[in-house]
Parts: sequence; C-alpha cells; structure tokens
Amino acid sequence: MKNSPFSDIKKKGKKPDLDEFIDDAKVDGAVHQLDKNERRGSSYIDKETGKKVKLTGKILQVPVNGYELKELEKGAQKMGLPLGSYLRTLGLEAAEKY
Repeated sequence: MKNSPFSDIKKKGKKPDLDEFIDDAKVDGAVHQLDKNERRGSSYIDKETGKKVKLTGKILQVPVNGYELKELEKGAQKMGLPLGSYLRTLGLEAAEKY
C-alpha cells in the first residue's frame, strides 16, 4: 500500500518564474503596471516616515470574470478612482438608495 494517494506524482524539472506566477494570480492581472503608490491590502508604507501602517477593517475578495473586470475598470477610470475606491463608492451609493 502506498503512503499517499499522490505518491506517484512526480515534480517537473523546470521551476516556474515566481514573479510571473504572482502577477498572473492577481485579480488585476499582469496586463498593466500597478501604481506603486496606490494603497492595497492590509497595510501600506507611509511615504514621509517610511513606517508600515496597518489598516483596520475587513478585506473583501470578490471574484469577477474578465468582462466584468474591464467594465469596472472603465467606470473607475471615468471617475478618476482606483478600482477599490470605485467599488466602495458604488456600494455605499447603493446602500443609501435601499
């Protein structure tokens, strides 16, 4: 009897490019260069002091398909907002209506 049901699976010899894998795994994709000053995630580095600032609140991950992402990015661009701020604005406006 085998130790594991996956014991016969062998590793491939070529190691994947880690940076390429990480960029492709992002919702934003690797199509465009991200603004290094745009705040993302649970913390950011203060430009003036260089200290890491932890952000409070809940982080949401919403899976979207390619079409939806393009349409959301168009709307964000028209309003001059980063995608996260655009989604937050839409959500708050909808909450006020209902």
